[in-house]
Amino acid sequence: MCENPIKCVFSVECRSVTEECDHFDNYTISRDWYVNADGTTPTVDKVILYNWTLLDCPVKVKNTENYLPQFDLYDGEDFVRPMTTNFILREEYGRTDYAYNSTMAQVGCNCEAQSWDKMRQLVDSSTGANPDTIWGPQNYRSCFLDSYQGGDLTQPYEILNSSGVVSLTFPADHDSIHIFHVTVVDPNYSYCNLQTTFSVHVYGALSTPNFMPLGISVGTFVFAILIANMILQKEGQTTHA
Repeated sequence: MCENPIKCVFSVECRSVTEECDHFDNYTISRDWYVNADGTTPTVDKVILYNWTLLDCPVKVKNTENYLPQFDLYDGEDFVRPMTTNFILREEYGRTDYAYNSTMAQVGCNCEAQSWDKMRQLVDSSTGANPDTIWGPQNYRSCFLDSYQGGDLTQPYEILNSSGVVSLTFPADHDSIHIFHVTVVDPNYSYCNLQTTFSVHVYGALSTPNFMPLGISVGTFVFAILIANMILQKEGQTTHA
């Protein structure tokens, strides 16, 4: 139960339920762009049914831009305040084709910060591998505390904040749909277990089929020139004969 009078609901600030977008029933994740839930490498592509009831329109993000999601807290339908605390993201289907733009050292950590890989390594058989219990406000630790020192600070910093410098980056060679689960990790921000799910549509990749007509036209033109040259050479040889 939530002991705070504010209901445990928050939503993505940069999208609206009235926003129009292209509808699709499903999308495919290449086996090169995700890992299985057990951490193993997949051998097949994965087809995902898109839940329009839960997700509505995706947030559109151009692949050349860094993306920092912004959230608002709501009490039912009433806006309360912008969410201004630390949160983490987990891609629901194990996508790996996104990254964080800052390292632990770049954000000023005094010690190695928590990360999904690190937290999964700490999971024992009694806890299980439930992603909702691996990392959250119940075990969050800041890397800025003076009482901790050391560690590998060249790793990506995976904790985001609306006022921070950390954001997501996406590859430019393909478009994608990402479904992120959000968890507020600051235990002092609210008595509520603040979580939500939202989707992102990354766009801007140059599609290979768009280049096929030009390639075919050029290839056909070159082939026609070669045939014409062969015919002219044969006619020349016949004339000399």
